[in-house]
Parts: sequence; structure tokens; C-alpha cells
Amino acid sequence: IWKLYTDDHNSEFSDGRYFPKDYTHSRNYLRGQWIVGLRSYLDSSLVKILLCPSASKEWSDKGVETGATHYAYRSGEWEIGVETELASYGFNCWSYNPDPTKLTIKGYLTANHWRKMDNVKQAGRVPLMGDAAHKGGWPTYADGSGAISKDTLPPEFPIEVPADAKTGNGMHNFTMARHVNRMNMLFMDLSVDKMDLKYLWKLKWHKEFDTRGYIKSGGDWETDAFWMARFKE
Repeated sequence: IWKLYTDDHNSEFSDGRYFPKDYTHSRNYLRGQWIVGLRSYLDSSLVKILLCPSASKEWSDKGVETGATHYAYRSGEWEIGVETELASYGFNCWSYNPDPTKLTIKGYLTANHWRKMDNVKQAGRVPLMGDAAHKGGWPTYADGSGAISKDTLPPEFPIEVPADAKTGNGMHNFTMARHVNRMNMLFMDLSVDKMDLKYLWKLKWHKEFDTRGYIKSGGDWETDAFWMARFKE
């Protein structure tokens, strides 16, 4: 689907901000804006590709905004009745093609975004979408300094129910042991791989992302996410 979309848009991803004129949206929905462009490519059968078979149902029949390790979430602004899809994959929001005249989008530097599918070196190390508890995120270190920030922290506990998600906008969103201490990731070269969770911190999420790994970047598994301490480094 992403290949079809980018082929029709000069290899570019959406800008992370465009919504139809009659679409009421909030600033918080920007990390889920990617679905707006994909909707015209998803018929009633293809929409199922948004769901991981291991997380294909909602937590409750009332609908919840976030998912969990084995639960899907609702895209769109489900709480006000806007069109939604059930999904369990999230978008690497650094893929967006934001307005280059703006310094940031939702507080994240526009200069670090990938923008186009054919504008990516070592595309097999750059995440596009992956197992997630919510719509997407911008994993990054604090102010580009390499310091640990809320957007690089792993979840303190496993995300077993939506109430655990507290997803924010960063790595927390993708760090789920959905497949026996691993998660599935789609990369910019359109390859798919099962990732050991700790390896997420060694991927090239944006153009300047520090890929040395969580420990070398100042993190501490025992303190920050004890449940992950025994996982493969």
C-alpha cells in the first residue's frame, strides 16, 4: 500500500498535517494523519492489513484510543465519531514530509524527517511501520543532544492492557513483546523483519538518530524497564 501511495505522490509521504476541509481534528491526531492518505487505497478487504493477527481485537466493545501488546486501537478521532479503522501497527512519524518552511511539527525538527521513500540511505535500517499500541510516534533523544528523553524511554512495564500504554509520541509506542519478546517491523525498503526489542534503539528512526543503543546512549534497563533487562541486547 505504501508503494502505491508514494508512487502516486512523487515518492513523498504525507505532510502530517493535511486533513479534508470537513474533517474536525485536533493537534494530537497528527501522529495518525498517515491513515487519511491511505484510505483511498484500502477497500473493505485490504483494510485488514492494518491489523497484526496477534492483535486483531479491541480491548472492549466501547472502543478505546490505545491498544496493547495483544489488542488493537482505533485510528482517527474515534471519540467524536469520525471515520476510524481498527489497527495494531503504528507509523514512524519521521517519515512525514512536513512543510520545510516550518522549524518543527508537533515539536519535532522538520529537518530530520525522511520525507520521501527514495530519499533514504540504508533503507533496510529505517523503520516505516511496526507493531504498536497507538497511531505512531517520533522516537528521538532530547533536543538532538543524545540525552535520554521521554521519547526514547521504554515502557516501565509490559503494555498488557490499554491503560498501560501511556504512549506519548516516542519509542514507548513500539516497545511490545507481541511475538515472543520481539515485534514486527516494516522498513523503508519494504522488507519486514522480527526485531528483538532492544534492537529498536539501534535503528535509524530519523536522519540524526543515535544508533549506538540504549545503554551506550545513557539508558539503564534495570532502572528504566526491568522487564526487558534479560532480553537479548
